Amino acid sequence: MTPSPTLIAGLMGGYQSVRPLGSAEKSALPVLVEGAAMRFLLTRLYDWINTPEDAIVTRKDPLAYYHRLMAWRLNAEELLYV
Repeated sequence: MTPSPTLIAGLMGGYQSVRPLGSAEKSALPVLVEGAAMRFLLTRLYDWINTPEDAIVTRKDPLAYYHRLMAWRLNAEELLYV
């Protein structure tokens, strides 16, 4: 699943219309978006493995965030215009 360039451009443009990002912040974005995807991937993976079958919660597929992580690794700088 490739992140939506339109959605990202809207988010970045809206944020920067209120508070422009500095160069250090922009250069950190690729690592931060990968880290966020990794965090969700690991949390979902842990829950997938450790949630009992009879639990009231719904287990969510960790592969969705694996695909997001891979998409960000391949496209982060292009998508974030860093």
